[in-house]
Amino acid sequence: MLTDHVDDIQAEAPIAAVSKNGEVRIAMDTNNAHVWNELGNVYMNAGSYDEAISSYRKAIELDRRFAWPYSNLALAYVHKGSFVEAILLYQRGIELFNSDKDKAITWNRLGSVYRRINDYEHAIEAYKVADELDPENATLSLRASFGLLGNYSEQKPAYAM
Repeated sequence: MLTDHVDDIQAEAPIAAVSKNGEVRIAMDTNNAHVWNELGNVYMNAGSYDEAISSYRKAIELDRRFAWPYSNLALAYVHKGSFVEAILLYQRGIELFNSDKDKAITWNRLGSVYRRINDYEHAIEAYKVADELDPENATLSLRASFGLLGNYSEQKPAYAM
């Protein structure tokens, strides 16, 4: 019956409530790794790295095959200066990603970590892999490679003017 189907859809919808002061509160699906990953992204954007780390860890706990929380957790560790942990997490994310574009993003991030710890050989190699995986978006790694060589002057791309 159609009404039975509508009831099923409503049961799956998030539970929302409006408080007395007008705040909307929505219950979070605490068993969904994607929700925890997005919560981590919110914390990252707010500069709350410890909370982001907790959220990404929870996402990984819920779904060990979901690649983005590994890459995002690595980025949070980079912000906290924990580069060894970041390298291992980026490597795990690369193993799990299916998309070359997603792998390229993570290889670029990994190259940046190697660059920050002055491991230029690994940084250049990571940027090369990123370029091979996603040649249309080679701009980031190209800039970083020039930066490693000391030949790159920071210029705004034409589309950013």
